[in-house]
Amino acid sequence: MADFSIDPILAQVQAATGADDRRGVYMETLFDWGDNYSENLAASNDSEESVRARKAISDLWLSYAAMEIALGEHDNAKQVFSDALEDQAASLVAATYIQSAAYYLETDKVGG
Repeated sequence: MADFSIDPILAQVQAATGADDRRGVYMETLFDWGDNYSENLAASNDSEESVRARKAISDLWLSYAAMEIALGEHDNAKQVFSDALEDQAASLVAATYIQSAAYYLETDKVGG
């Protein structure tokens, strides 16, 4: 079972060369963690491990969106936020909604 530690994943992202390689690290990990969560933790919704996994998955989606924003890839960022809001685990974390809404409010304000 995954340990849902975000720091080693972020280190892999930083070590990756190029945006596509970084996206690959995010997507591979999010798919693995999502499968692990749905197979092993979704039924135990209130357990400490389930809560920790949901937060880590949300944090990883939000980090992915932040990377896209930093690259100026706003269409990609919007897609990442949309995917995060549809994710079984991340959609249960308030920060997913708060950061998505903040991004949309800011981009609407500046015409993005």
